[in-house]
Amino acid sequence: MRKISPIVFLALFCCSISAAQNISTPQPSGPPRYAPSSSLAPYPEPEDGRVAHGAFSNDYFQINYPLLAGWEENLAGPVPSANGYYVLGTLRTQGDVRSTVLVDAQDEFFAPLHVDSALEFAQWREHQAATMFREVIDRSAQEIQISGHHFARFDYNGAGYYHAVFSTILRCHVVTFDVASRFPEIFQQLDRNMQNISLLNIADPANGGGPVPVCVKGYASDATIIHKVDPVMVGPRYTKVPVRFVIDERGKVKQIHVINALPVQAQSVEAALAQWVFKPYIQNGHAVELESGILFNFPGDTRPPDSVAANR
Repeated sequence: MRKISPIVFLALFCCSISAAQNISTPQPSGPPRYAPSSSLAPYPEPEDGRVAHGAFSNDYFQINYPLLAGWEENLAGPVPSANGYYVLGTLRTQGDVRSTVLVDAQDEFFAPLHVDSALEFAQWREHQAATMFREVIDRSAQEIQISGHHFARFDYNGAGYYHAVFSTILRCHVVTFDVASRFPEIFQQLDRNMQNISLLNIADPANGGGPVPVCVKGYASDATIIHKVDPVMVGPRYTKVPVRFVIDERGKVKQIHVINALPVQAQSVEAALAQWVFKPYIQNGHAVELESGILFNFPGDTRPPDSVAANR
């Protein structure tokens, strides 16, 4: 039996924090399932990655990652977790699994740990690989440049696989590429191929702006909310519903992305949040579009909702 890669296991462990909420593929029948949901403007979402024309692409992060010859998409990952962890794509060699690439993202708004930089996140994952899984660290986490973007990289080996883990911050997400192979020559090809990647090209990719809304943590607060409507408390008790939203230059909610919720809860949150009005976000003297996040707590009774800004 092929031993699972430690980072893949760690990724699945992160998702299992709310395991009862996560499944690989929605089923056509049976009870309602936890899943992401979007409303209002049809913007791309982080989970919308795909493989086509010999490349993995993701419109939300504007990723284009050319695949080596003979590669294909692997099984789909779980739905996004309540902590904002996404499996964006799983890639593998055709036939015998000689190599894999896991592309994932961690939303900084809802992460279980505070993240200030890609290097800090890479150091945390390196620590997990070394201490939790007893892997051999071949290269400690360090900052590098790929296609004009700041990345952090560390290398390790274990379970017969060589790994190189590349992380960068885009739109308040830590996006990671974990390339792995059992064969040094293929591992070197994967390493070189990372130089061909293209990503969201803006002046400050960590915060957003330019062709995408500016990314601001914790914007939903008493100081910025002009009008709000509380969602109807429905569904299971003590449920946390993480939501990302975009507001336009007038402070109106333009797009809503419920990351993980039951359909009835997602509908309640979307109907309420669509009526919220904020103070416009001013950057360099001009009102601009903004993307932020909020965590709704569903207590399951008739008390007023405890909704808190996702300000970590």
